[in-house]
Amino acid sequence: MNKKHFYIFLIGLLIISNFFLLYFLLQKPKGHMPPNGPKNIIIERLRFDDNQIIDYEKLIHQHRKDIQENDLKILALKNQLYLLLMENEVESSIDSLTTEIGKIQKNIEKIHFSHFQDIKALCNQEQMDEFEILSKELAAIFNHKKHLNHPPK
Repeated sequence: MNKKHFYIFLIGLLIISNFFLLYFLLQKPKGHMPPNGPKNIIIERLRFDDNQIIDYEKLIHQHRKDIQENDLKILALKNQLYLLLMENEVESSIDSLTTEIGKIQKNIEKIHFSHFQDIKALCNQEQMDEFEILSKELAAIFNHKKHLNHPPK
C-alpha cells in the first residue's frame, strides 16, 4: 500500500469513527440518570414543589440542548485538529483550532453558571439557605467521571 492509499484509508477511517461517535452522542438513552442523579438531588435538597419541578425540568431541557450544541462544535473542531496530523507546518492552524475550542469551552462554563443562576431564581426565600449550601457542592454533584450517590454534607 503506498502513502496515498494509506492516507485515504486513514481519512476514511477517521470519518467513519466520527459518524459513530456522533450517533452514540445523539442516541443517549432518555432518563439515563440514576435515581439519585443531580436532578433529583437538587429537587430533594431544595424541596421543590410541583410547579418548581416543572419549571426546573424546562431549564434542564434547554440547558442540555445548549450544552449539546457546544459539545458538537468542539467535536467538529477536534476532528479538524486531528486531521492536521497528516500535514506539515501546521502550528498556526493548531493554535487557531485550540483557541477556538477554548472559547467554546469557556462558553460552556458560562452556560453552566447561568443554569445555576436560573435554578437559584426558582427558589423561594425558605429555599435560599439550602441553595447556598448546595452551591458549595455543585462540582461534586455534577462530576460525571465519578458519580456520587450521596453528595458530601
